[in-house]
Amino acid sequence: MHAEVASLNNSSGSSDDAVPLSGASAAGWQAALVPVAVVVALVSAGHGALWISAKLIGNQLIHDITTYGTAVAPLVVLALYYVYRHGRAGLFEAMALRLPTDPDGSAARLLLVCGAVIAVIGLLMASMVVAAFSSPQPFVSALPPDYRQVLPRLVTSWWLLAPLIVLVAPIVEEIVFRGYLQGQLSRIFGESRLPVLISGALFAALHMPGTGAKAVGLLVMGTVLALVRARTGSVWPGMAVHAIWNAMVLAVLFGLAVASQG
Repeated sequence: MHAEVASLNNSSGSSDDAVPLSGASAAGWQAALVPVAVVVALVSAGHGALWISAKLIGNQLIHDITTYGTAVAPLVVLALYYVYRHGRAGLFEAMALRLPTDPDGSAARLLLVCGAVIAVIGLLMASMVVAAFSSPQPFVSALPPDYRQVLPRLVTSWWLLAPLIVLVAPIVEEIVFRGYLQGQLSRIFGESRLPVLISGALFAALHMPGTGAKAVGLLVMGTVLALVRARTGSVWPGMAVHAIWNAMVLAVLFGLAVASQG
C-alpha cells in the first residue's frame, strides 16, 4: 500500500519503440535493466524523502504532504515525458490506460477468482476484528510493524489516509508496475511470463520491509495483478482489484485501531 513510487523511461532514443528480443537473451536482460533501475531509483528516492520528512523535520503535516507529493509528482513528470515524446496517445498506450479486452474469457475467470479470494479473506478478517474487541492485543501484536505504526493515526486522520491508501496508491502502483514497467518489459521480452514475474517480484521487493506471510502475500498480489494486466492489456481492472483490497485492509486496520483504544 505504498504510493511513493513512479518511474521515467530515460533510456536511449529507440527504447520506447523497441522490437521484442528473442527470449531471455543477454541483450534482453541488459535492456530490461533500464526500466527496472528507473523504478528502483525512484522508489528509493521516494523513501528517502519520506525518511527525511519523518526523522529530520518531524512535522506530521509536512510528512503527509511529502507522502502525497512523492506519489503524485513522479507521475506528472512521467506523463509530461510521454506527451512530449508521443502526444497523449503515446501516454495512454505506454501506460496501458486503454479499455480492457478479454477475447478468450481468461481475464474474466481470473477476476472472478480474485473476487472470491478477496471475499473469503475479508470474512476472515472481519471475524478477527470482531474478536479483537474482546482482546485486541494479540491481534495488534501480530501485525507487521509498519501496520502497527499507522494504527494510532487511523482513528483521528482516517480522512487523510483513506484517499492515499484506497485511491492514490492503487492508481500510482498500477501505472508504474503494470503500466510502465511491465509494458517496457513486454516490449523487450514479448508477451511471455518474464514481464509478469519480474513485475510481480519487484512490486513485492519494493514494498519492504516485509517478511514471512506479508512478503509472500505481496508477491502473490503483484503476480496476480500482472497477470490481469497481461490478459486484459489494461491497468484499469488491476486498479479496481488493488483498490478493493486496500480498502478492505484499511477497514480491518481501522477496526483494530478502534478496538485497541476501547
